[in-house]
Amino acid sequence: MNISSLSFLVLTALADEPRHGYAILQEVEGMTSGGANPATATLYRTIERLTNDGLIEEVGSEVVDGRFRRTYRLTESGADTLAIEAAIRASTAKLAKRRLKSNAANSPKPAGGVA
Repeated sequence: MNISSLSFLVLTALADEPRHGYAILQEVEGMTSGGANPATATLYRTIERLTNDGLIEEVGSEVVDGRFRRTYRLTESGADTLAIEAAIRASTAKLAKRRLKSNAANSPKPAGGVA
C-alpha cells in the first residue's frame, strides 16, 4: 500500500499512543520541526480516510471546553502498514543519499581558482 506523506505522519503520530485530532496535529508538526503544517480540514480528511481504510480506529470521545474530541489509535493493520512504509522510505532515502554522493564524486570541478 502506498500512502501519502501526511498519512505516514499521522500513523507515526499514533504509533506510540492514542491521540485526539489536535494532539495528532501537534505531534506531526513536532516530528517535522514545523515542516509539515497541514490545514485542519486536510488533517481530518486524512484521519477519516485512515479510519475508513481500517488503519486507525476511534477509541473514545469526550467534550472538552465545549468541543467534541475524538481519540484515535493505530490498528494492527495500521501498524503493519506503517512498518512496511517506513522500511520502503528508509530504503529509498538510503538510495537517494548514495546517488547524491556518487553524483558529487563524479561532477566535474570548476576550472580555475576561487573567484
